[in-house]
Parts: sequence; C-alpha cells; structure tokens
Amino acid sequence: QASARVPDQRVGNFQITANGGHPGLLLAQAAIRRWTAMDDVMVSVEGALAHTGRDGDGVAGYIVHSGAGVIARGVAVKNEVAFNVPRLKVNAGETIDFVVDCRAGGVNDQFTWAPVIRQLEVTQNAAKPAGKDWNAARDFAPPSTARRLYPWEKLAQVLLETNELTFVN
Repeated sequence: QASARVPDQRVGNFQITANGGHPGLLLAQAAIRRWTAMDDVMVSVEGALAHTGRDGDGVAGYIVHSGAGVIARGVAVKNEVAFNVPRLKVNAGETIDFVVDCRAGGVNDQFTWAPVIRQLEVTQNAAKPAGKDWNAARDFAPPSTARRLYPWEKLAQVLLETNELTFVN
C-alpha cells in the first residue's frame, strides 16, 4: 500500500493484497503484481479479475510479459473476466506483471485477482502440467533479498561443508 494509513490522501485506497486490492486514483497508479522466472520454463497462466466495488466504472487488467509486452487484457465492471494463457515461454530473469488500473475514475475499484502460474512439461505433441505452480493467494510475500548461488559458489560451499562433516564423529 502507498502509506501506513488507508485511505491515503494522495492515492486513496491504493493497495495490493494476496487476493486482490485497489488501484490508485489515477491511471499512473496501477496495482502491479510481479512474478520473476528463476529458470527458462514454459508456463501457463490462469486466473480471473473481478471488480468487487459496488459502484464505479470498473477496472482494466493486463498481463504483461517483459519480452513480449501485453499478452492479455480485459475490463471488469461489476463482473469477472477470465485471464488464461495456455502456453508462454519465459527465460530466466524475465517477468510477468499482472497490472490493474482504475480506467477513468479510481473510486470503488476494489478487485480480486490471484493468478496461478503453472510450469508445463513440454513433450513432442503437447504441454502438460509439471507439478510446480506459483499461486498469488498462497505465495504472496514481500520481495525476497535471497539470490541463487552460481555453480562456483555452490562448489565452494560444498567444500567448506565437507571439511566440517569430516570431523563430526
């Protein structure tokens, strides 16, 4: 959220939660949820954007891939719009953003949208779920400061641990 107090004087009810949120009062104050690929993978995206405000002009939603741009868009006005991308190739470090803006006015624009990204196992004939998924409602958390180790760093860590394990007994 924009500040410790909601509604905020500048941006109103602007916030993002595990299940949805509220965009700011202006188009430039979109609520954005970002997923970053750790490896080169094929994924599918599922979810539905629902405008849950009792009044207002609804919300516009976009799925934006850092390499391909906008890959899906829709508008929800007191209803629900499905956002499904059956196959999308992402490389390590690329992002998928789930953007919600207020359209013309930012009043009563509460929304729910908890997308699920599933890793696909690609075969010669088809792509099927590989068992790993990222669920916005379940996995919502602040950005991680942890990073993956490079192969040489992994080797150095194993060598250091080997020395300690040698002298345990």
